[in-house]
Amino acid sequence: MKISGFNRISGFLLLLLFINSACSHKSQPQTIMVPVNKDIPHYNDSHIIINRKTTYSKFPGKSDVLNTLNQYLQNPQKFSLRKLQITADVGNVISLNKDNVLLLDTRNNRLIEYNISNDKSMDVAKNGRGPGELLFSKDMVKRGDRIYLANQMQVSRFNCNNQTCAYAGETKLGFIPSSLTISGDSLAILGSFSMRGINKKQLKNKLEHLKAVHVVKLSGKSVTSFGQPYAIHNQWMLIRPFVSDGLVRYLPNRKQYIVAYKRLPLIYVYNQQFKLQQTYKIADFFTGKQKYIRKKLELFIVNGNFSRIQHIVPVNDNNALIIIRTLTKLSNNKNPRKYKLQYDFYDVDFKGEQSYYLGSINPEKPRSLQNIFVTGSDIFIYKNATLFRVVTKK
Repeated sequence: MKISGFNRISGFLLLLLFINSACSHKSQPQTIMVPVNKDIPHYNDSHIIINRKTTYSKFPGKSDVLNTLNQYLQNPQKFSLRKLQITADVGNVISLNKDNVLLLDTRNNRLIEYNISNDKSMDVAKNGRGPGELLFSKDMVKRGDRIYLANQMQVSRFNCNNQTCAYAGETKLGFIPSSLTISGDSLAILGSFSMRGINKKQLKNKLEHLKAVHVVKLSGKSVTSFGQPYAIHNQWMLIRPFVSDGLVRYLPNRKQYIVAYKRLPLIYVYNQQFKLQQTYKIADFFTGKQKYIRKKLELFIVNGNFSRIQHIVPVNDNNALIIIRTLTKLSNNKNPRKYKLQYDFYDVDFKGEQSYYLGSINPEKPRSLQNIFVTGSDIFIYKNATLFRVVTKK
């Protein structure tokens, strides 16, 4: 599959910049396979390993939703799937309380409040460019009664302390957000700068000082940026797949930021001062390769095994659920598009600095299972364009 550049913007200036860059780096190969391990930040450091060797055990004090997830993965026949009566391209789910959930329809830019008791739903926000409307919505998190949603060049806020959620304002940004979290009155946002209207000098400066996560006040005032990203070597086409396509989460009790780039096998832990504290490496992870042609500024996805960090879900003061999605090419099948799909689930204890393997899901029809969401209290399966809630059989 071919991926073209960022909308072909600022064409002449960008082309001039990279012609100059190419002339000064004639010795560099014009076609490379990315990512390169040495360019992954801290790849050669010592890491805490996340693998399938240490299995999860239920005991008092563990998260209830993790205990339920572990039981479901081990004995799915003891559970049933309850269909939610709604049509949406679900990209994220948040539990508001025992009866209500928020669904983010990322394709149609809709924020939907759904009552799982009576199957009634209402739109909280719809597609548009005005206040309280969504465009290119990506990610959302919940703190107390507030929802923070990554929108185009802004973070939209919704107040959910009444019977229904309502728009409560926005934080304007100078970059495009892809994932976010909240700490006190500050947002930590993973994203990339906009290429629109940028000149050669500005682009060069941004590439040389590239950081992954940007901290801003709710007022929009910039605080700082942190997180060493993948070394792109001034190749802006590599920002989207290896820098901005990631996840950032916050553990309030531990005052730690959890950062991951979805296509890379490491998870980074930063403290309140934005200093790197620890790294975790996912052992059972295929780092998928892409072919990058410098001269044409094009990326091609290469058929092969590849994994992706699908979700990071804080479940209590010290732990987070890590969900890994892996496609494995079937060696005995002549069709290069035939893959085996597997979701792996890990409980990572950031206080004890260890991990536990909960189990896996291997659907017979990979294309049918599109996503899995775990909230603070529920498990949802999104398959065949339909959302299901996992419930215990009576």
